[in-house]
Amino acid sequence: MNKFVCVHIGFEKPTPEIMEAGGQWFESINDSTVENIGFRGGK
Repeated sequence: MNKFVCVHIGFEKPTPEIMEAGGQWFESINDSTVENIGFRGGK
């Protein structure tokens, strides 16, 4: 089984619309994911 990582690196805080669209996208692929850790703050 192939495994892939989806990483997002951003410099601006996403708008509520972008966060909602991202959440909907993650929900749409939920059946295909092995592990979903969600959004996390970085340093």
